[in-house]
Amino acid sequence: MAQQPSNLSAFSGIQQHPQNISLFPPPPLFAEQYTTENIKKGLVLPPPNLPTKFEVFSELCDLDGPLLPTLSELGCQQLYSGSGNWRAELKKLNRSLTAAFLDLIEILIRCPDHGDRLEKIDTIRNLFVNIHHLINEYRPVQARDTLRQMIIHQNQEIISVTEQLNRLTKMGSDALVTLKDALQNFSIEDAMPKVAFHCEDEMELMEDEQILCAAPSETYEYPLTMEEKAQQLKPIEMPERVTRKDIPGVKMQLQREFARFSSQ
Repeated sequence: MAQQPSNLSAFSGIQQHPQNISLFPPPPLFAEQYTTENIKKGLVLPPPNLPTKFEVFSELCDLDGPLLPTLSELGCQQLYSGSGNWRAELKKLNRSLTAAFLDLIEILIRCPDHGDRLEKIDTIRNLFVNIHHLINEYRPVQARDTLRQMIIHQNQEIISVTEQLNRLTKMGSDALVTLKDALQNFSIEDAMPKVAFHCEDEMELMEDEQILCAAPSETYEYPLTMEEKAQQLKPIEMPERVTRKDIPGVKMQLQREFARFSSQ
């Protein structure tokens, strides 16, 4: 039981310092102290000096020295002119390399053990080193041209994005102007849908609503029923005694009353 606090303290220490397994870990906490004001006041330590000399693939590189060492520093003989045209010098070295290779083949054919064989191999090696060194002299030119092409490409992309943004901005402005005009000419009555009534019940409902909403001075004549029509009929005056000669007159009077009854 006495060893439990030590185990807990060790476990708490592990929890306080978790391992960082992120591919892109955050900067250390002391980096927050490197503000502009603290740097100006000298309250923080300056960054360490960068090394100017280091080794890459077992070769010493010096940042303060020239970008490309000379052939004499590399222990090789320079076969081209430093003041001439590099393109012409490369062509000369290429022709010399082809001639040296043909001489080596001829020596190998005639006498493989001849002493000139090693001399030709050393000449070919020296020619390759000079060609490679002369090509590396073009690296700054290649870097400047690559940078120029990148800037041109980025400039074209910026121009394309700017034109697209201007086009979208114009479309948005036109849409806002159209919406503003539409709101000024907006009417609720025009916006309400007009429903077409095709049902007889709906037509009757509309007629009832029109009757209820009519003014008090207006009157509405409802259709008469059969009983009301029968009450409005006047009695037919019949003679006390109907003879044969009175039948046509009574018949005509019945027809007139029937026609008036039907018209109502």
